[in-house]
Amino acid sequence: MTFYPTFSKLDLAHRCAYPWTSFTKWPKLPSSVFATFGTAVSQAAECIAVFGDAPVDVIADQNGLADADRRRLGHAAFHLAVLLEEEAATDQWRKAEVALAYDQRQRTARELPRSHARDYSQRTPTELVGTPDLVRLTADGRLVVRDWKTGRYRVGAQPGEDAQVRALALAAARTYGADEVTVELAQVDEHGVHIVEGTLDVFDLDEVAAELALVVSSLDDVAVPVPGRWCSECYCPIVSCCPATAKAIEAVQGASELAHPLTVDLASVEHAAYVYDRLGAVEDAVKAIKEALKAFAEHTPIPLSNGKVYAKVEKTRKSIDLTPPGVLVLSKYGAADAIEQSVTRAGLKRSVKASAPKGKAAAIERELMAELDKLGCVRESSFVTFSEIAPKKENESE
Repeated sequence: MTFYPTFSKLDLAHRCAYPWTSFTKWPKLPSSVFATFGTAVSQAAECIAVFGDAPVDVIADQNGLADADRRRLGHAAFHLAVLLEEEAATDQWRKAEVALAYDQRQRTARELPRSHARDYSQRTPTELVGTPDLVRLTADGRLVVRDWKTGRYRVGAQPGEDAQVRALALAAARTYGADEVTVELAQVDEHGVHIVEGTLDVFDLDEVAAELALVVSSLDDVAVPVPGRWCSECYCPIVSCCPATAKAIEAVQGASELAHPLTVDLASVEHAAYVYDRLGAVEDAVKAIKEALKAFAEHTPIPLSNGKVYAKVEKTRKSIDLTPPGVLVLSKYGAADAIEQSVTRAGLKRSVKASAPKGKAAAIERELMAELDKLGCVRESSFVTFSEIAPKKENESE
């Protein structure tokens, strides 16, 4: 019996149903250091939300964090504690890491009993499941669903457009009887917590229900692989053993005679050594393809499957140079090379936001930048990059 996708895999399921209809056994994949740090942050956030504090050292030990990440976790936990303590003063209630199930047929939802994190053993075959990092009912009666994020994954994403967050909001709304849900993506790092929020009203929630119905209907028949950027971006669980991947590998292998196939199924020590020796050539080929794409996009934007285009983008960057006032004295004594202090624009923004009164950060930052500019501390430079951007409209000037 095929269970429906979890909410965390909906972005993938919208594009390719093959992982759930092919009956392919999902290989166990090792966790990256980035994913492990994210897990540690989520565990710290849950402890703080429930108990008011987190055993940072214990969590770091359990996840095998290196020294640098242990320090980052400690700083992140501090910022989480400040935020959650402030919110707790006014919240009517909040729940951390609660497993929710949404029944697509009945269009109802419920909390699932669980014995451990991400325990979905009590789900039924007609339920889609997921776990919001935090659900709150605020003093003014707003139902809030929050997802903690670390690293660069989904940086800049809008929570109201994220398939996982939208489904979590629907499940929470149906479980707790709300017609409107505030959805949040909270980016957590050692510098603080940055929250981007949106709102899903009753019409939006009905739209999410319809989207889930479409996903479920796509699982009725055995699907074929639909390869694309989502294979890597959405972390397809069978990308290493998918027939589409195998076809790509076969194409590489067909270019020359190989003693062993370039595959994830390593049959021997000799096979593993052979693949390792040739992996660098494959990676270099990928780099060359990326450079070719940049050269092409230099003069012709490339339409992408997500509605954007991959194109050349000219940007300007403002940097802050703190050396002018003191560099003259240091230069006089031949010690200018000793200057090591630096300030990034992002770091300045975080610092101001952390210390400024609520609602005043933007104005203070503008005033600070203006004063630094007068002192000659602001440097502006131009650079070229290649990225995904919205396509220009026909009447839009170049």
